[in-house]
Amino acid sequence: MDTKDILLTLESIKKACSALCRQEQRRTLLSKDTRLFLESVFEKKRCPNSRERKAIADKCGLTPAKFLFSLPRRL
Repeated sequence: MDTKDILLTLESIKKACSALCRQEQRRTLLSKDTRLFLESVFEKKRCPNSRERKAIADKCGLTPAKFLFSLPRRL
Protein backbone atom coordinates (compact mmCIF):
# COMPACT_ATOMS: atom_id res chain seq x y z
CA MET A 1 0.00 0.00 0.00
CA ASP A 2 1.55 3.27 -1.06
CA THR A 3 1.04 6.81 0.25
CA LYS A 4 -1.67 7.60 -2.31
CA ASP A 5 -3.75 4.60 -1.21
CA ILE A 6 -3.36 5.55 2.44
CA LEU A 7 -4.47 9.12 1.75
CA LEU A 8 -7.52 7.90 -0.21
CA THR A 9 -8.42 5.55 2.63
CA LEU A 10 -8.05 8.32 5.21
CA GLU A 11 -10.17 10.64 3.08
CA SER A 12 -12.95 8.06 2.76
CA ILE A 13 -12.88 7.48 6.53
CA LYS A 14 -13.14 11.24 7.16
CA LYS A 15 -16.11 11.52 4.78
CA ALA A 16 -17.89 8.61 6.43
CA CYS A 17 -17.30 10.06 9.91
CA SER A 18 -18.46 13.54 8.95
CA ALA A 19 -21.61 12.08 7.36
CA LEU A 20 -22.38 10.24 10.58
CA CYS A 21 -21.75 13.34 12.69
CA ARG A 22 -24.06 15.45 10.51
CA GLN A 23 -27.02 13.14 11.02
CA GLU A 24 -29.19 14.92 13.56
CA GLN A 25 -32.40 13.88 15.14
CA ARG A 26 -35.16 16.15 14.01
CA ARG A 27 -37.29 17.78 16.66
CA THR A 28 -40.86 16.52 16.61
CA LEU A 29 -43.20 19.41 15.94
CA LEU A 30 -46.53 19.07 17.67
CA SER A 31 -49.76 20.50 16.34
CA LYS A 32 -51.54 23.10 18.45
CA ASP A 33 -54.31 20.62 19.31
CA THR A 34 -51.79 17.98 20.37
CA ARG A 35 -49.86 20.48 22.47
CA LEU A 36 -53.05 21.67 24.19
CA PHE A 37 -54.10 18.08 24.84
CA LEU A 38 -50.71 17.23 26.35
CA GLU A 39 -50.80 20.34 28.53
CA SER A 40 -54.26 19.40 29.83
CA VAL A 41 -53.04 15.87 30.59
CA PHE A 42 -50.01 17.30 32.38
CA GLU A 43 -52.22 19.60 34.49
CA LYS A 44 -54.37 16.65 35.58
CA LYS A 45 -51.52 14.25 36.28
CA ARG A 46 -47.90 15.34 36.29
CA CYS A 47 -46.43 11.82 36.29
CA PRO A 48 -48.55 9.33 34.31
CA ASN A 49 -47.66 5.67 34.73
CA SER A 50 -46.33 3.59 31.84
CA ARG A 51 -49.77 2.35 30.74
CA GLU A 52 -51.14 5.90 30.72
CA ARG A 53 -48.05 7.19 28.86
CA LYS A 54 -48.53 4.53 26.18
CA ALA A 55 -52.23 5.40 25.76
CA ILE A 56 -51.50 9.14 25.58
CA ALA A 57 -48.63 8.61 23.16
CA ASP A 58 -50.81 6.43 20.91
CA LYS A 59 -53.53 9.10 20.89
CA CYS A 60 -50.97 11.76 19.90
CA GLY A 61 -49.12 9.62 17.36
CA LEU A 62 -45.91 9.64 19.39
CA THR A 63 -43.74 6.99 20.96
CA PRO A 64 -43.88 6.85 24.77
CA ALA A 65 -40.29 8.16 24.89
CA LYS A 66 -41.12 11.15 22.68
CA PHE A 67 -44.18 11.78 24.80
CA LEU A 68 -42.00 12.04 27.92
CA PHE A 69 -39.81 14.65 26.24
CA SER A 70 -42.84 16.59 25.03
CA LEU A 71 -44.12 17.14 28.57
CA PRO A 72 -43.71 20.71 29.73
CA ARG A 73 -40.51 21.34 31.66
CA ARG A 74 -42.22 23.62 34.17
CA LEU A 75 -41.60 21.64 37.35
